[in-house]
Amino acid sequence: SPCSSNPCKNGGNCTDSGSSFTCQCVKPYTGKTCETSPCTSNPCKNDGKCEVDGQGFKCNCTGPWKGKTCETGTPCSSNPCKNGGNCTTSGSSFTCQCMKPYTGKTCETSPCTSIPCKNGGKCKVDGQGFKCNCTGPWKGKTCETGPCTSNPCKNDGKCEVNGQGFKCNCTGPWRGKTCETDPCSSNPCQNGGTCRVDGQGFKCSCKSPFSGNLCEKGPCSSNPCQNGGNCTVDGKNFKCNCKSPFKGEKCEIGPCSSNPCKNGGTCSVDGQNFKCSCKKPFTGNMCEAGERYRIFIKFM
Repeated sequence: SPCSSNPCKNGGNCTDSGSSFTCQCVKPYTGKTCETSPCTSNPCKNDGKCEVDGQGFKCNCTGPWKGKTCETGTPCSSNPCKNGGNCTTSGSSFTCQCMKPYTGKTCETSPCTSIPCKNGGKCKVDGQGFKCNCTGPWKGKTCETGPCTSNPCKNDGKCEVNGQGFKCNCTGPWRGKTCETDPCSSNPCQNGGTCRVDGQGFKCSCKSPFSGNLCEKGPCSSNPCQNGGNCTVDGKNFKCNCKSPFKGEKCEIGPCSSNPCKNGGTCSVDGQNFKCSCKKPFTGNMCEAGERYRIFIKFM
């Protein structure tokens, strides 16, 4: 039946009522299952223990508390002194004798009260002072020192903490880990030219006789020295250091320059001299032999 599970609490009498039940409660209990008593609303204050007493309740008070609901005490009853401070009653007020390093009306002030630890550091009282437990890359007495403290970013770069390290936000044409690199860092100007940053790029001021964006153009740029001669800049002009047997301003003069091979022979340099490749029927060092035969043919 519905009453088999003994639903009525606190001595209530259960009566079956169809498929349900009805509890007849013993005073002072009330409610569907006689679960409500004068102590249900927790009337006893300041840790007082409530017990049902006749038709009402009774509070068993702790410490200095007294009264119907343990509401009455001394100025020290609420333990106003924090952090181990000792409370003494002074008329209708109280006085706290604080343990060092705590101070204040209720010993609420400590070395950590001013929040001395920066950058998310956790402060704890340590003896007469405080100690900061720093997080991440921060260190120092108050966690004030970090990757950006030494101002690692050059040339007006802005430093920000990045994980355990730092990151530089560079300005203008500057780049690199610490904004140390600019368009002139690679020394792009040749032949003694002076580089200067120009906007996001660079510009070369060239020494005479050089020119060009990189001062790469000079008297030797057109390769004026022939026959393997080595070109060097000489003042505002060039000078050719010729390989033997060549000579001349541009090493253009050699054993073949005088066209020594006759009768259509081809001249080629051979060591310090020349060599002729003759057309038939001519022979000889300069293809000079066979001229009589040519004249004979002509007059035939």
